[in-house]
Amino acid sequence: MAVGTLSSSAPVVVASVGACGSGGSTLLNELFKTSLPVAPRRGVQTTLGVEEAEAASCPAVVLDVEGFDSRDRSRAEDQTLAMKWAYCVADMVIYNVRFTDLGRSDGLPVAGLGACVEEELRLRASEVLPSAAAAPKLLLVAVRDWDGAGLSREELVEAYTSALEAMLEGVPLPEGSGSLVLTNVFDVHFALLPHRQLCRAQWDDSLGDVAALLEREVTAAAEGARAGGRSELAADVWAALSAGDGDAMSGAVEVPPEAELTATYACEATMKAVEARYLRNVQPWKVDTGAGRLVRDFGRQAGETLEQTLDAFSADAAAHGTTEAVRRKREELRSTVLTDLHGLYAKQLVKLRELAYQVFRDNLARIRISASVEKDVDGAIKVAEKFFVSKANELVVPGSGWRYDALRSELVKHMREDATERLQSARLSGVYTKPVRFPVALSLHYLAASVAGLVDSRLPQKQPTEDMTLTDPDRLKLADLSRVYPHSLAGAVHTVGVGDLPELHKIPDLGEGVVDN
Repeated sequence: MAVGTLSSSAPVVVASVGACGSGGSTLLNELFKTSLPVAPRRGVQTTLGVEEAEAASCPAVVLDVEGFDSRDRSRAEDQTLAMKWAYCVADMVIYNVRFTDLGRSDGLPVAGLGACVEEELRLRASEVLPSAAAAPKLLLVAVRDWDGAGLSREELVEAYTSALEAMLEGVPLPEGSGSLVLTNVFDVHFALLPHRQLCRAQWDDSLGDVAALLEREVTAAAEGARAGGRSELAADVWAALSAGDGDAMSGAVEVPPEAELTATYACEATMKAVEARYLRNVQPWKVDTGAGRLVRDFGRQAGETLEQTLDAFSADAAAHGTTEAVRRKREELRSTVLTDLHGLYAKQLVKLRELAYQVFRDNLARIRISASVEKDVDGAIKVAEKFFVSKANELVVPGSGWRYDALRSELVKHMREDATERLQSARLSGVYTKPVRFPVALSLHYLAASVAGLVDSRLPQKQPTEDMTLTDPDRLKLADLSRVYPHSLAGAVHTVGVGDLPELHKIPDLGEGVVDN
């Protein structure tokens, strides 16, 4: 579709934005059952401008927006305007970001959102958009390839919320507008999605929760939406955004100096040339991983290749070393190379999981049924897990932050399930009988109502109004229990009666009323 036009009459608009290669098209296809074009591999851009598609699962139209960091600057459509337009006409926005990009210093995790919020405020001030107080816009932050080990959900949500609040503080406000509060601008939700290929079961579970959330929100928004869709509103927004000096785009546009522009185009060409050399150098690795083989000492070699690529770019772009374009393009090249290397890393992890599982199966086949079979099985699981961890560490590029905890947990889970199934089969066939463990029962029996100051809560408690004598001097004996009876005379010694024994033995004077058991 052409940017600025909306052909669908669906009452609700959902826009998907983010950087190139962040998986927005794939996520839309799985959430809304659409058929948007998807890149065959990471690093290949397929979405140009804005792609429109009808959602099959709910009354909504989805807008798949080209990545705001697209390298192609030759087309008439401005990618920045495309993102602003889709944001302004949308009821809900899905912001796609890779987990490995959350720590980037260039602000990628919230890039573009500030400019979109600014344009929406200006359009409302100029009455291109309804100026009435709008409800917070649903913002679904979809974090891809999250493993849950390096950063917990609570830590991620807190850090991202702080980044959104800091972004809103820097948004210029129209005259007469109050300060922006995050809860008044966005209704923020987070979808932490694991790796789609490596953790397919967890991906499907997480996706089901996200789909239920969006279906519920779309249904609620459709009930209050106006009939006839938003075609006219979408055209008006695009016209206002395109009219550079109109009311909606008031304010001067800062144009980079000529030296910066020259450096940008030169560094772009340099980056492409260096990237082409890098791709030629790693082609043997792609062949090996495609054939299911592991690259020996991949992590160290890949780290060296990354540093050599960045050094080659810095040397070739040395003529523009004082410009911002060099730093920006170097960081972009680093992200591109790491993304490509991560694809090789992921393929090798899958193969390594298969090898570790085979190690487990081989060890399991050698275990004989005995009283220690469960202990032997646990040992086989630990050996296979240790093998996986040691080899996986060799695949990680130093400083990349790559993790494999999700795949490791899945491997251990499958090994335990297999071991449990084998033991259960042995039990059913009568070959193995699980040892019976008898619990130790401890019972305390006492005659006194209060032992060591402890009171039985099941018995009625009476508070004495005066001192009570613990023993009855007139009571002769109680079933073979030794008891001391004080004499009535003060200072006299005490006597003890033991069972039916007739003898009386003198004991030291313990004082009046003292009982010694």
